[in-house]
Amino acid sequence: MNINEINKRNSDTIAWILGFNAVTKKKLEDYINERGVKYVLNNYRTLKFSIDEIERIGILKRVLEKIDGDIDTINFGDVDEF
Repeated sequence: MNINEINKRNSDTIAWILGFNAVTKKKLEDYINERGVKYVLNNYRTLKFSIDEIERIGILKRVLEKIDGDIDTINFGDVDEF
């Protein structure tokens, strides 16, 4: 599986979990393609999301940290991260 397929699957899964609409899903996908999942999760407050979307991403980040620890140590499979 190539990086674009991995990024697409990651963004689709995150958007589904968070209940994002098509517009927000595309925005999330673009951010993940540009920088990777870790970047999005670590910098979601500075990205152009609505307050509701920011809160949802923050909840997902806290859940992932509770289960797997620090976001920076989780392997999301997007190997071309910055």
